[in-house]
Order: sequence, then C-alpha cells, then structure tokens
Amino acid sequence: MDEHESLVEVSKRPNVNLQVLPFRAETYTTASFPFIVLRFGTDSSSDVIYSEDYRDAVYLDRPDDVKAYSRLWDDLRAAALGPEESRRLIVELANEFEGSGSQ
Repeated sequence: MDEHESLVEVSKRPNVNLQVLPFRAETYTTASFPFIVLRFGTDSSSDVIYSEDYRDAVYLDRPDDVKAYSRLWDDLRAAALGPEESRRLIVELANEFEGSGSQ
C-alpha cells in the first residue's frame, strides 16, 4: 500500500479528521510553526498549547495564549478543504506524481 493510500484509509476512521490547507487557500492566517492544542476531557477551559521552535518547546496555559492559538487553529481549519475534498486532492496529486514517473 502506498503512503497516500494509507493516509486516505486512516482519514476514514471516525476519530480522524484530515484536512488539507492548499497553498492557494485564501487566508490571512498562517502558521509556520508547529503547535498542538492539548485537551483533557471535553472541557476546553483546561486546554494547554504545546509549541516548539528551533531551540525549545513551551507549554502555554494562560487563557489569552490558549484563546489566541485556538482562534488560529479555527481559522486554519476554516480555510482548509473539507475531509472529502482533502482525500480527493491527496489521491489526485498522488496520481499526478505517479504518472510523471517520479519516485
């Protein structure tokens, strides 16, 4: 099974939500750094943000920080393709890549 096939199959699981943010997406919000919103249970009031940079990693739990990152995450998800569109794009790009003879 190719990597894109695995990705497509995993994206069909009920606990996975895969969304692709294409380069052409019309959004003013960008994130050029990794971050994770950690949620413990269903209550978002205890969310913690985990972020990394070149030299360090930080955990942010101040309400203003959590709110800013949560807003960023919501903006990125809104600009991304939906799950079905994302799967179609992955398959389409994989087929183009395979058809070009690239490995």
